[in-house]
Amino acid sequence: MSRRSSSRTAVPPRSSSSSRSQVQGTNDEANLSKRSARDLGYFEDWAIQCFVKKPARRAPLVNRGYFCRVHVLRKALSDVTKDLQNFQVVSLGCGFDTTVFQMICTRELEAKDVTFCEVDYPALVRKKAEIIAGDCELADALERGGFSTRVECGADGDGGAKRGPATPHRRDHVLLGQDLSRVGELGDALIRRCCLDPSLPTIFLSECVLNYVDPAASARLLRWIPSNFDKAVLLLCDYLRPADGFGTTMMRTLGQRGSPLLSVHQFPTCEEIEKRYAEYGWVYCASLTMADAYYLHLGGQRVCDVESKELFDEHEDWHAMCSHYTFTWAASGDDMALLAERALPRCRIALSNGPAPGLLGTGVAGGARLELAVAAHGGVDALGSEAGRWGQGACISGGDLFIFGGFGRGLTGGHQRLNDAAALEWAALGVGGNLGQPTRLFAPESLGKDRKKALRRMFHAVAPADGGFVVFGGRAGPAAGYSDAILFREDGGVLASQGLSCEGEAPSPRWRHTLTRLGGHGDLYLVAGGWNGSESLPDLKVLERCRPVGGGEAWAWRQVRGSLPCGGVFGHTADLVREAEDSWTIALLGGCRRAGELTGDLVMIELRRLPGDGGADFSAEFCIAGGPSPAPRYSHASLVLEGTLVVVGGILPTGEEDRNAYAFDLGSGCWSAVRVRGFPEDHVWCRQHLVAGGSDGRVALVGGGILCFSFGCKMNPLLTLCTLRGGE
Repeated sequence: MSRRSSSRTAVPPRSSSSSRSQVQGTNDEANLSKRSARDLGYFEDWAIQCFVKKPARRAPLVNRGYFCRVHVLRKALSDVTKDLQNFQVVSLGCGFDTTVFQMICTRELEAKDVTFCEVDYPALVRKKAEIIAGDCELADALERGGFSTRVECGADGDGGAKRGPATPHRRDHVLLGQDLSRVGELGDALIRRCCLDPSLPTIFLSECVLNYVDPAASARLLRWIPSNFDKAVLLLCDYLRPADGFGTTMMRTLGQRGSPLLSVHQFPTCEEIEKRYAEYGWVYCASLTMADAYYLHLGGQRVCDVESKELFDEHEDWHAMCSHYTFTWAASGDDMALLAERALPRCRIALSNGPAPGLLGTGVAGGARLELAVAAHGGVDALGSEAGRWGQGACISGGDLFIFGGFGRGLTGGHQRLNDAAALEWAALGVGGNLGQPTRLFAPESLGKDRKKALRRMFHAVAPADGGFVVFGGRAGPAAGYSDAILFREDGGVLASQGLSCEGEAPSPRWRHTLTRLGGHGDLYLVAGGWNGSESLPDLKVLERCRPVGGGEAWAWRQVRGSLPCGGVFGHTADLVREAEDSWTIALLGGCRRAGELTGDLVMIELRRLPGDGGADFSAEFCIAGGPSPAPRYSHASLVLEGTLVVVGGILPTGEEDRNAYAFDLGSGCWSAVRVRGFPEDHVWCRQHLVAGGSDGRVALVGGGILCFSFGCKMNPLLTLCTLRGGE
């Protein structure tokens, strides 16, 4: 998320026009995003169009993120001030923020004595004053609200804006041009020039600003407020967790834009924020993630309303973004602490499912049976060093690791949905340090335009078949799902695709589902769950390859009696555990039921072929494994190897990625931690596939990545080759 509609107050003001342009550009970019969310009905803000004349359409992820920032901060300000009759508001790094105009419009300030002080870089403050003075709607709103406006820009002058009297007014709106990193000057300006009264209740607002200030100045400012205002409340939104995949991408992008996050390493987690604020003299501090605020404090009806605004399929990206932003409320006096706590109770998302000690968090359970260690990682040589992707399908078939489709650079470069494929000889991977050769690459150049377009998909499911692999489902856009089955076979160095014409009723279009091969002959495949753009799906279907008496082959969809006991899920995994004559056991783990509701259930599916012609062709019975287990998750990876279900990563209810791995002993029914070693700190632990080609202890994680809000993409190397062996 780009920072708020605020300037780079962390950098001392310079006179060059390039500096002013950079500041203005950052402010304009953020306001375009707010205008986009407003135009789509995420929140009310009549005044934003006065500052942003030309509308722009942002991605759904950006719109939802800005809604959350704007809504939570404004609601908190309303909650804190609704019972106050005489108070002050100080907006730190205000940019073109419109809060004062919204509060006038909603009549929240009627019959109250209010000083509303907005602080930012002098050039931007002068520009804001000029816009207000030249816009009849804004000027009239301030007049109707009883506000007089004055501009305080020190020796730099007022930029032509009319300066009001430097005396307190019942409704005073002050625009202060001041660098936030110069805390001494800021304090003097607020009290002497803006006429703030330190004895009055004072609410300080900071939306993605203080992390741009250098750590020493940020600490001085956070100490100065409670030491000078004994009735202060700070309402803050800012960045978190700079070191993981999302965080490193965020840090790099903002640094390249000339707006580095200077203080985020001092406040990397909510717990660290609360600890430091206590040291700075605040008597109360509650720091929550955006996920906590959205899912626990927004209200179910409002969440439903927000999520109905646009087609949305950036589930992992949304959860990751939410875990990298904090809402922090702090207070300097007991009375104000009660108001702050009312606005944001310290209520956090819990990791349910009764995890066994050591199964969660950064620690590893003692005596871990297995260790997952990185042996090599990188892009496939012929694809280039940055050939990562997510949403791909991957499986091992006939001694080759096949990778098809997804989102990434692919053979042609440029991030897009892909229709290409790669085949890597499994036995040769990692031999002599050779990760990517021999590699066979396949691009559908010989196909017609429509067919090539139809193959360009992501979040499909792939399973091995004789001589190649089967693909089912997937999507183009977030409302364009597929329900086709495609057989890929390699012949003479060419990977040919054949759309399967199947008897019976096909599953409805879906993506983020599973396709599990039942047995080693490639005759049966189980489709389970998925997402269709509006709801998760609970159904099961079997795809069968038939062998007619006269030779050849045919394909048919078979009905399954029974649906998943957990309801619809997507982003789950499903692995074959055992097979017998006409019966199979499949382990289905986790998944997302609906927005924000994850499951950690391990569901054992007993699938049986029904005799005769009874309507349904198969029946399914379900048993949920009991006992302590890892936390709920989705977008994880798993496989069954030598009687053990191995699970890697995933997205947790908190929105964080789980950087751990777990093992479920299918004989004893017990979970244990897997020791994880050698992964880079910025490895992305979702949207991966876990594959193994035998019992030699080698496994591979394929793909994985995240869209880091407006900061760009973070993709894993295409392959991370690992060893999975008994722990030390």
